[in-house]
Amino acid sequence: MINTEPHKRIIRTFFLILIFVLSVINTSAQCPVTADFTVNDTTNCTTVSFTDTSTVTTEGLIVSYYWDFGDDSTSTLTDPIHTYNPDLSSNIDYIVMLVVTDSSGCEDTTYKSLTIYQDPIA
Repeated sequence: MINTEPHKRIIRTFFLILIFVLSVINTSAQCPVTADFTVNDTTNCTTVSFTDTSTVTTEGLIVSYYWDFGDDSTSTLTDPIHTYNPDLSSNIDYIVMLVVTDSSGCEDTTYKSLTIYQDPIA
């Protein structure tokens, strides 16, 4: 007799993953807020301004912002300015995260990579 139990577990696991993925896609489609931002250099290579460009597709409003600058610093401002204090002996990459929440409680998250370049050698 052939033992089909391992195959049944694989099929069951596949369907559970498929259901999870479909529920995430469905939830994202219902969420009217989309997180986005731009990154702008300011006075020097380590001070950076961030501009929120998030959108809401319904009558709601964005009511909260949570920024993680990738260096253990955070902010809840709409358009923060942040100064990085890296060891500038080499270029350093940071992943910046923005989480926005709208007035219905729906939230969206986006990530962008940011490189802080080493000081130029004179």
